[in-house]
Amino acid sequence: MLGCEGTKVFTGEGIGQPQSEQIPLVMVRRLASSARYIAFLEPSADDEFPVNYYEVLPLRVNGTLVTQEVGFGLRVDDGMGSHLLLYAPGVDGVKSCGVVSSGQQISWHDVG
Repeated sequence: MLGCEGTKVFTGEGIGQPQSEQIPLVMVRRLASSARYIAFLEPSADDEFPVNYYEVLPLRVNGTLVTQEVGFGLRVDDGMGSHLLLYAPGVDGVKSCGVVSSGQQISWHDVG
C-alpha cells in the first residue's frame, strides 16, 4: 500500500461487536489522475455477515455539499443491518449524510 505517490494511510480504532469494543482500523486512500479505488473489508467467519449492497452517497460539511474528492458517505448493508461511513479526512467541521452527522473526520454509524 505504501510507496505510491498520492497514497495516504490512516489508522485508528473502529467500533466492534459489541459496540463498546474497539478494534484496530486501517484505511488507505490513493488518488490518481483517472481513478480512485476504495476497498471495504469486513472479516467474519464463514461469510456470517456478507456485504450484500453498498452505495457511495453525497456528503455535506457544515451544510455545504462537497465533491467526492473532499469527502463522501458510504452506505453498506450486510447480514447485521445497514451502516454508514462518513469519510472526509483532513476536513474540519460537521459532516452529514441524510440524518446522520458527526464532527469526526472518519465515523461509522449503524443506521438500521
